[in-house]
Order: sequence, then C-alpha cells, then structure tokens
Amino acid sequence: MKIFFPSCFFGGMVFIALFALSCGGATGGAALSAEQLLAQGRFEEAKLAAVSRGSEPMDRAVAALSILAQEPSTTSAEAAVAVLDDGSSSIGTAVAAIEMLSLVFTLPSVPQDLSLISAEVALSAIGYGSLARSKASLVNGSEASTTLAIGALERLYLWTRTPDVTIDPARLLDVWNGSYTLLGGSLKATDDLNAWRLFQSIGSLAVVMDRVAPLSDLTRVLLGSAVSVVEQNPDIAVPARCDLSSPFDDLRRAAARDLKLLGRLERSVAVAAGCSLGQYAPKKEE
Repeated sequence: MKIFFPSCFFGGMVFIALFALSCGGATGGAALSAEQLLAQGRFEEAKLAAVSRGSEPMDRAVAALSILAQEPSTTSAEAAVAVLDDGSSSIGTAVAAIEMLSLVFTLPSVPQDLSLISAEVALSAIGYGSLARSKASLVNGSEASTTLAIGALERLYLWTRTPDVTIDPARLLDVWNGSYTLLGGSLKATDDLNAWRLFQSIGSLAVVMDRVAPLSDLTRVLLGSAVSVVEQNPDIAVPARCDLSSPFDDLRRAAARDLKLLGRLERSVAVAAGCSLGQYAPKKEE
C-alpha cells in the first residue's frame, strides 16, 4: 500500500551554541518552566530554558518546537531536526519527536504551516524525509514508531484544516509515506484512543485529497486505509459512524465511486446501525 512519486557531532554543537546564548539568560521568566514559557508564546526564552535544563527528550522537544514556532521555515526545520536528533539513540530521538508533536497542542496559536513542518521535522529526525540527517533505525511497527506515526498524521490532518491553507499533495504524500512505513504495514492501534486518532486523521486526509485530486493514487490509498483502520479496530465502529467529529459521511460520498470499497466501509460500521449523532470518541485518560 506504500506508494512513492517521481551526526551526532552536529547535534551536539547545536546544543552547545544554544546553551552559550543562554549565559546572559532572560530573568523575567525565571520562575516559569520551559514548557510554561512555550505555552505563553515566549519561544526564545523557552528554547534557552530548555537547553540550559538539559538534553533529555522533553528538553529537546521544547527547544525544537520553540525554533519552529518562532518562524516556520526550511532553515528552522533543519535546526529543529538537529536538536531532536542528538545521536544518542533512535528511541530517544523518537520520544523527543513525539513530545514535540504533543507540545504543539499547548501553543497559544499555531502558524499556518507549523503543523505540516512539525510533522516533517518529527519524521526527518528519525530518518524519514528530505531533512533527515541519518538513516532510519527505529523498528517499524513498534510502540514508539506507531505513536510517532499517529502524531505525525494527526498534525498533517490538522494542517489541512488551517483556514485558507494551500494543500501541497507532494508534501502530504511524503509525510504519509514516512508515517505508513513507521506503522509497519499495520493499521491496528494499541488502544481505542489511538485507533480513533488514526481513523480521524487518515479519513479526513482522504476526504481532503478527494476534493483536491479525486482520481489520484494517493486519494485511493488514503480512502482504503481509512476503511482498514475501522476493520482492524472494530471497537471504534460506533464513534467512526456516529461521532459528530467523524469524517464518515464525507468518506462515504468519496467512496461511492468504488462500490467494493463503499461496501467495506458500510460493513465496518454495521454494529453502529441506528445510532444517533453525538459524542462517542474515546477520550484521553487523565
């Protein structure tokens, strides 16, 4: 189903340079943590606080996102990849990338392209994408790789919901390919919450691509994958069919051109027949 279209040293130097910048450090936010500064939009202070605190995955996540949030661009993306990929271990890099994607939800506002760029950076940090500095070494299909893939797809989906966004199918495809590879060829999630996140993200991306390029291979693959998520995670059939935030109705319209696919979609949610629209989506446990 995967489709394609036609140094440790450097990472350390980035942190040394950033730490040097913090020697004069800002004093106004000294009582706040790096995460709190980030959530207030004080990105430069958050970066310096994170770097001075250490180089654990969360520290690198805050520093990387602070760099991206200040000015989402290719240059900041390259710097963020270097911060995440410190050369210590593939698992440590993956955890830092996962944390960075989660931290985007805490920002006071999200610039138009930040969701897309953060997904690209997260994947590049572990070896997938044009900005990768090292070869991929994470075990595909593992808990860490699956969590990272879901986070990247979620960011990609949220990017497409940005007002007035211009969809770039090529970049969307790159993130999809990297994420699908990390999933190890399986759309079976570890729990209902992650299964729902997968369905909502892939289903919504399929709907977007159906509007942009209805006959493309990527659209076909996304539509089929959205159906497969429910087939492989039958416990989310009810929210997939009846939750107010589900892309089900749009998916059904998009799948209408392929009667076989439409039949699979309808059968995957058959147990939810007759349910009324409402809030059924799994929630994160506090």
